[in-house]
Amino acid sequence: MTKLVKEDSYFESWVTSIFINECRSIYRKRKPKGMENPEDSLDISQFQNKLEILEDLDQLDQIYKEIIILKYLQGYSQKEIAIILKLPVGTVKSRLYRGLLTLRKIIEGGEDIEV
Repeated sequence: MTKLVKEDSYFESWVTSIFINECRSIYRKRKPKGMENPEDSLDISQFQNKLEILEDLDQLDQIYKEIIILKYLQGYSQKEIAIILKLPVGTVKSRLYRGLLTLRKIIEGGEDIEV
């Protein structure tokens, strides 16, 4: 049974936990039978890098974050995103550009994050 997210502030942690649980589920299904210790063949730093990027993504404004998630995590094209969000394709392109630029500044530790 699912719970309704009563406060917007809990939504992101709820989505992140779903994402992590889904990744674990996929990993368990794909795990080779002969692998006893997964740490032997997995590079933990890859997961840490992805987690850091998700945390950095969380710092973006909602208008940029949703477009980046739809494009790079969900795999939608810019045209499909425009239809989903009921925006012009040009707006999607500019928000995607500005969002990625801001994300880059966050990742690089830049002080000036405003676009």
